[in-house]
Amino acid sequence: MGDDVLLENNKHKKILMYNEEKNLILASSICDNNENLRSILSLFKKSISKKGLDRIANIDIHTYKLLNTRDAVIEMKDNSSQEWFPKEHIGKKNIPCQLCGSKKSEDKFVIRNVINNNELQVGTSCIHKFEKMNNLLYGIPASQVSKLSKQNPKKLERIVEFNEKYPGGKSIFSDWKNKYNKFEIIFPKSYDDEFNNLLKRGRKVYNLYIDYKINDDEVQEFKSCLDNFDYLYSKCEKFYKDSKNNKYICTKKIVNLLKDNKLKGTISYIQEKGIITKDIAKYVYHIEFVQRFKNEIKDVVKKHNLKLEDLNDQFISFTYEYEKFAPILLENSLKDFTYKFSDIFYGINSFNPNYIFKELNIKNQYSNAYNFLAILDDILKETGYYFYINEELYGKQQIELNRKGFNSFSVLDLKYILNNFNKVLYLNRTKSTTILLSYVKSIHKWIDKSDKEKYDIGNIAEVWTK
Repeated sequence: MGDDVLLENNKHKKILMYNEEKNLILASSICDNNENLRSILSLFKKSISKKGLDRIANIDIHTYKLLNTRDAVIEMKDNSSQEWFPKEHIGKKNIPCQLCGSKKSEDKFVIRNVINNNELQVGTSCIHKFEKMNNLLYGIPASQVSKLSKQNPKKLERIVEFNEKYPGGKSIFSDWKNKYNKFEIIFPKSYDDEFNNLLKRGRKVYNLYIDYKINDDEVQEFKSCLDNFDYLYSKCEKFYKDSKNNKYICTKKIVNLLKDNKLKGTISYIQEKGIITKDIAKYVYHIEFVQRFKNEIKDVVKKHNLKLEDLNDQFISFTYEYEKFAPILLENSLKDFTYKFSDIFYGINSFNPNYIFKELNIKNQYSNAYNFLAILDDILKETGYYFYINEELYGKQQIELNRKGFNSFSVLDLKYILNNFNKVLYLNRTKSTTILLSYVKSIHKWIDKSDKEKYDIGNIAEVWTK
């Protein structure tokens, strides 16, 4: 039963520490190092309630504060429970459990503390009350040991014998998995195949032995399984050492991204090749992978007067300085950038300014839009047209286009301007002027400034397109 449920059932008592938790902590190293804590806990015969704890506030304020919240008690309980493991199954014993005090559980285990060697005789259910406690004995959960001792003692005897021959028993397989999976990178498919076959073979020997289908001589085959795993693990360590600095190696974090995008075929391809190759890199938009090529990205964009400004798990952004004007911030999603520019990661620089600026968007924020419009105004300064924006217009994602000497204006969509005219940042002024002038002359609907108050600019959605 979880702590939240226990608390729900005991709200009226406001239990801070349950009896079995108290007794486990008392026998753990924390009380060896804190005699005051031991003394205070020993004052309570059973569980410790909030009301009961209040009585010792004047005796030891430090210990009172230590026990005064359930969260602190849970942390103490979890840390203490990690020191314990089942040492022995002693079977039917008509004595109280040394944790909860109950006499109902006749099937008992001895648990031992790995730090101070204290031992307790406890019932099966109490072992499972502590999530952080190692509950394995002979390689299987204590509850399964208890069940087999009643229903199939011969099989339990065989499990014990296997554990004596190969300490760890069935838990050896989970240990293998943990060791194989601890590496940050993924291994070639041949390594996975070798490991899975070894796991299958080892489990087969184990199951055949505990089911009395092979004898003691035949179970010696398991020794070769252990040796083969050690050999495979050595290969893994060498592969990791040789590959961990390889920019094209694939990590498990990257694999998770590919799985989320349902790209299992891509994962298989990477494992076949052993690295992330150029033809699939465009799908690998994980920040960890892209960051490996930060310097290469800087070198490529620098040739086009762009400076890498920021690179995070969502966006990549650059600044661009146009003549004497304030820098303009351009950005793209990391996903789109990787798809369009992953050739950079492989030393390929075939990107012309038109391609680069087409794929980078002017960041849509007020100061950045204001600075960009200043550039457009400067390009149009000889034509009589100029743009105007303030924070109110920006909030509506609109700008005004004005003509000198004319008492009229037009309302334009800000996003359209930002998305379609960033090309002026790299074109010469003659071409830029031609492009902008062609656009503004295509606008036919103008609003008389004297009528400005009559219009709700926020509702003029298509003025600039007519």
